[in-house]
Parts: sequence; structure tokens; C-alpha cells
Amino acid sequence: MPSVFKKLKHSNHYTVLASLLCLIYLSLSFSTTKKDKPYTDHYNSLGVNFNVQMDDLKNEITVGDISNQNVILEIKRRINICRHVLKALDFWWRYYEPIAYKKINGPLLVEWENEVFEKHEKPYKREGFGLSLALMYLEEKNITKDSLLHLIESAIKTIDVFSSDSIIQQLETPSSFFFCNRLFLLNLAAIYTTGFECPEDEWILAELSIMLRSVESIYKNYQLQFTGILLTKEYLDL
Repeated sequence: MPSVFKKLKHSNHYTVLASLLCLIYLSLSFSTTKKDKPYTDHYNSLGVNFNVQMDDLKNEITVGDISNQNVILEIKRRINICRHVLKALDFWWRYYEPIAYKKINGPLLVEWENEVFEKHEKPYKREGFGLSLALMYLEEKNITKDSLLHLIESAIKTIDVFSSDSIIQQLETPSSFFFCNRLFLLNLAAIYTTGFECPEDEWILAELSIMLRSVESIYKNYQLQFTGILLTKEYLDL
């Protein structure tokens, strides 16, 4: 019997030792992953923040009395906050899933004004929900809480699309960054600076400033994660 207990004691010792080694390995692996992927982590962190802000907006609408003008002003303020967080994600989301993006921020105004093949086919409008449409809806008469919530809830459900494995995999390739950046530069010239995408004129410069600072952070994190294909100093300075 003593020999059996001795064997069990040795067995337990090796089991505990093996468990500790596994924990150390996993801890080191996690630390290495976090260190090696600041660009991917930055994307994920912004996505989590946006989800939280959108939930706060939904809760404000759910519990608020939308016949009260002060409540409406608070809802608008929260929409403004959500748009600011969204500006930091716009760099990726417009490129990765432009159709899904329309459920978060509504279709672009230019798309409302130009129907494709309207002389030959019935006019169509792509489905849109989200922040821009919600803000415009608040300016209408006889608004209802259900309709307002529908615009926001549809946007919240769409956020999961942007955390899918297929998109995360794209994030971890430098070529994906350059495709996103190319579209961002085009939008910078054609959309962001013109106000087409912004429902309030006084927000244009403020949101543009937020977006440029956000993209600067994206560039910096890209440089840390992809050290083999860097942006030039001249480009970053510009």
C-alpha cells in the first residue's frame, strides 16, 4: 500500500507540474499574440466600444419619453457619440462590408438622389437603417418609439458581421490595409469633406477631425504589426 501511495504522489506531482507548464505556455502565447497584433487588437477594441455605445443609445430610447424635448436632445447627443466612435471604424467597415454598413449608418445621400436604370426599371432603394436615418427621423412629426428603435436595433444586429472570422483574417494581411486606405482616401475627397454623409452641417469639420485622428492611430498600429511593409515617413507626415 505505501508503494501505491508513493506512485500516486509522484503521479500527482507530474500532473501538477504539467498543468503549470501548460499555463505558462498559454500565458506566454497570449502575451506574444497581444504584442504581435496591435493593429488587429485596435480594430477589436474599437468594435467593442461601438457596441457598448450603441447599447447605451438603445437603452436611452427604450426608457425615455420621446415626447419630451429634453429626452430627444439626449438621444441626439448619444447618436453624436456613436457617430464619433463609428468614424474610427469607417476606415475598415466601408471597405469590408459596404452593404452591411448601410444598416449601421444609412445609405449615402447621393444614393437616395440617383436611381440606377430608372428609365428602364422601377426605381429601387437599398435598405438602410442606423444612425443617420435615426437622426433625420427625430426631426419628423409624430415619431414613434418602435420606429426609432427599429432603426437602432437593426444596426446593432449588423455589428456582428464585422467581427466574423473572415474579416479578422483579412485584418491580418497588409494588403487588406492598403485596400482599405485607398478607399478611405477616395472617400476623404468625395464624401467626408463634402457633408454628403453627415446629417448635420455643423458636424462635418468635427467628424472629419475625429476621423483623421482615428486614422492616424490606425496607421501607427499598422506600422507596429506589419514591420515588413511600412508607410513612408513622408506619407505619415502629410
